[in-house]
Amino acid sequence: MLVDIIMVVVLQVRARQAVKTEQARGNVFKKDGPVDAHIEIGEEISMEICGTPKKIDIAKLERILESENYYLLCIKGHMLMPLKKDSFVEGTAEDCMKYLRQKSGCK
Repeated sequence: MLVDIIMVVVLQVRARQAVKTEQARGNVFKKDGPVDAHIEIGEEISMEICGTPKKIDIAKLERILESENYYLLCIKGHMLMPLKKDSFVEGTAEDCMKYLRQKSGCK
């Protein structure tokens, strides 16, 4: 029980750090405003941030965390990808998370 509580606290701290890191990256890449990011989720996660493309295999997802405004994808290699819930252009955030959980086996 104590270990579970400690894990939740550690994950919450990591989630907050991930959001702050992404905000800091935004300040570095684009000082005029928020970072331009395009993320597509299909058989893999394809993203382009400030013109730099990257692909991530859905099988590398270890966990999906949820805060009030974000979903945080925990990816092998200590990478966290925040997805703002109200920023989905096609489909809903909830449908996307159901799909990711089904494909990855994450809770």
